[in-house]
Amino acid sequence: MINNDSFIPLYEQVSNKIQEKILKGELKPGERIGSINELLKEYEVSRVTAVNALEDLVKRGFVVKRQGKGTFVKNAYIGEELMSLRSFKEISREGKSRIIGFEKITLPEETAQIFGNISQTGWKIRRLQLFKDEPIGLIVMLLPEHVTEKLTLDKELLERNSMFDQLENVGISVTTARQVISAARAEGEIADLLGLQEGNPILLVKRTSYDENRVAVMDSTFYYRSDSYSYTVTLTRNKRDALRNN
Repeated sequence: MINNDSFIPLYEQVSNKIQEKILKGELKPGERIGSINELLKEYEVSRVTAVNALEDLVKRGFVVKRQGKGTFVKNAYIGEELMSLRSFKEISREGKSRIIGFEKITLPEETAQIFGNISQTGWKIRRLQLFKDEPIGLIVMLLPEHVTEKLTLDKELLERNSMFDQLENVGISVTTARQVISAARAEGEIADLLGLQEGNPILLVKRTSYDENRVAVMDSTFYYRSDSYSYTVTLTRNKRDALRNN
């Protein structure tokens, strides 16, 4: 329900509720948002508030307006639950990947240390993620040579299969990962590849993946359009731990 006594503007409360439906998948990509009159009835707000709510969602990048047809959930949008380790292919059946570069490199010192200094060289693979043929993310993967020497680094094969699948095919099972998510701004080539303007906000994700022996096998950096990708985290409260820390 809309709270008339809240310090949050009414239009923002409405747009927040619609955004929540999009993130939960209750409103699907390409689905039409209710008309202004339908929003008036559903949220019991004024016409001005309903119009401003839709404008707010357009600015946030969650919906698009089509003249004479209405307002629709943006097609290129993916939400991911942070409860398990999955590849892009497993998250979205409609998602596609395009390899835009892979080269042998000298690993940065920090990355070599992550891999236990077993290898000083490795491979850098850049994968552009597409959803409904629109770019939504760029992944830069670094793998040490003692891992890649077991793989077949073929562009077509890399585009068809996830890196998790590739590793599992040679007996390397990725079981855990440490992931850090932060906000950043799109710059240079990253902005161009994602179809963004310089300075537009993006999600920056850094992930180190480990095998069943807790040995690091891959270090990845993800650049996601913030209007096309979201993470949902389910939290539980442990009162015993909370009391212990007070």
